[in-house]
Amino acid sequence: MEKIDILFAERDIHKQLIRFYTGLDECQFDMMASILTPDGLWRRGGVDIKGREMFLEAMNKRGADRHTRHILTNVQIDLQDETSGVAKFYSTAFVHVGPTDDKGVSPMALPSSIGIYTATFKRTEEGWQIADLRSKPSFKKQG
Repeated sequence: MEKIDILFAERDIHKQLIRFYTGLDECQFDMMASILTPDGLWRRGGVDIKGREMFLEAMNKRGADRHTRHILTNVQIDLQDETSGVAKFYSTAFVHVGPTDDKGVSPMALPSSIGIYTATFKRTEEGWQIADLRSKPSFKKQG
């Protein structure tokens, strides 16, 4: 691959990561599902969520009073070839379960968790999609 093609691919993968987690925070689950390959696997909280249908079932079980914000940092993207790449990154998650104030703002505390994530991407006709997403906890809020 030409260097410019590598840069574009890395940018597209990074953009998909941001879209996926912004979708999670904003409860845009159909959009998130479109970023997964049809048989994509997300190992989430020790549970394997495989395929878009299972993904949507899991997301629709989230409580309406669950408010999250994920901050992604230290993103490293390595292309394996023209159709696959791996992204490694940290995710710092802020979570509040309960009501927000009258302006829709959640109370803020320390982050709920910090994890090291690995996402394997495949280039499909729909663009770069997540084929496999896994995490390893690094820090977790006590209590």
